Amino acid sequence: MKNKGIILVAVLGVIALIAVVAFFSMNNVSGSIFVDSFPQKSDVYLDGVKKGVTPLTINGLQLGEYEVQVKHDGYRTFTQSVSITKDKPKVTVIANLEHVTFVLQVSSYPTEAEVYVDGIKKGLTPITIDDLPLGEHFVEVKKQDFAIWSQKIDAESYKVIQLVATLQPQSVSLSVNSTPPGATVYLNGKNEGVTPIVINNLDAGKYDLRLTMDGYAPYEEQITVNKGEEVERNITLKKASTVLSIDSRPTGAEIFINGKDSGKTPFKQINVKPGTYKVKIVKNGYLPFVTQITIKRNQTKNFVFPLLKLPQNNPSNP
Repeated sequence: MKNKGIILVAVLGVIALIAVVAFFSMNNVSGSIFVDSFPQKSDVYLDGVKKGVTPLTINGLQLGEYEVQVKHDGYRTFTQSVSITKDKPKVTVIANLEHVTFVLQVSSYPTEAEVYVDGIKKGLTPITIDDLPLGEHFVEVKKQDFAIWSQKIDAESYKVIQLVATLQPQSVSLSVNSTPPGATVYLNGKNEGVTPIVINNLDAGKYDLRLTMDGYAPYEEQITVNKGEEVERNITLKKASTVLSIDSRPTGAEIFINGKDSGKTPFKQINVKPGTYKVKIVKNGYLPFVTQITIKRNQTKNFVFPLLKLPQNNPSNP
């Protein structure tokens, strides 16, 4: 009996030793988790604690359950539960992250304008873009002969953003000022008004600019303007020394000064050279009028000449 008791104690001791060894062996087993993602350099969290960025191997893990999270700006968070066991101490997690996107709808007036997002052409208006990642973006709308329209947008969650671009014609603005003010402004012969004046919505190109004012010499120049320019002209008029004005009754008669065709009445010339001039006024149906005038320096001379109507020939009765 005594020997049987000794043997039983020995057997129990061996079983206990095996259990202790197994216990410590099991607790000393460690595992690892390898995490990779697309896109890479995404943040890796293990049970809520950041461990690094992908690709990443987390070593020295005890057997058990873990929660792996992979995060990247502009993408949905990836979450996966994994188990490290004695049979499977090494675990691999591959996270294919999904874009977190929003929808951008762009329309314009006029239509068929080019749309650029962050400098990349997306198409023509009206357009719907449904694959933009959340965050800040710079939108531009471009069309020939129109000023560029732009706007910065910031999408923090999934949504539909609608933009309407009203494009402004890329025209020329011409501002004309004179000293003294009140001068009449002609652009390519068209009376635009008096100074100071702003003429908007001009096309790009060349223009003949002319300013006139009683008692002052006319000012003339040719200006060239480009798209989108704002042109300003500040003009100082020179006082006229001699002014000659000739009109007729009725008006619209041809006028010749010293035999030179000078246009039609009413006629006006500033800074006339002093002297004596032969004037001839001719109008169909009226008797030609011929006279001689004398112009002195620093004088303003105004002449109005009445024309005599020629008698009409009465046809003879048969």
